[in-house]
Amino acid sequence: MATAALAVAAVWSLRAVKKQLTAHLYAEYTKRYQHIILEFPENINTADLPVEDSDEYRDVMRQMRAYFDLCYEERALHKRGYIDKTTWNDWRQGMKAAVGKPAFQQAWQRISKDQQYPEFREFICGLMPVEAPSASMHS
Repeated sequence: MATAALAVAAVWSLRAVKKQLTAHLYAEYTKRYQHIILEFPENINTADLPVEDSDEYRDVMRQMRAYFDLCYEERALHKRGYIDKTTWNDWRQGMKAAVGKPAFQQAWQRISKDQQYPEFREFICGLMPVEAPSASMHS
């Protein structure tokens, strides 16, 4: 009887630890996302990228690279089973909304040329609206 009680307690403890780790992971990724988004110009959701070779362009592209790196990591966490389906669906919908905006599409066209993971390129391009410029098959 004592062994069964210990086993139940151990399982309960492991579930509690897993829940805590998942919450911590979610909070860390949310913090990273918020930091990236706050560094974008105020009009990033409605405008094209700034003029190339300007300081603003370099700053925006740095944040875009950080954003797409974060997306890659979030997808990898989901594929490995570290992110539950509900959280992944929320994050995926956020990615889809972002890549539906002109500045994100333009940045992805540039970034995807240097992106080494064809499966991730296909994933991002699959989130883009059909009328978005194609940036999917750069090798």
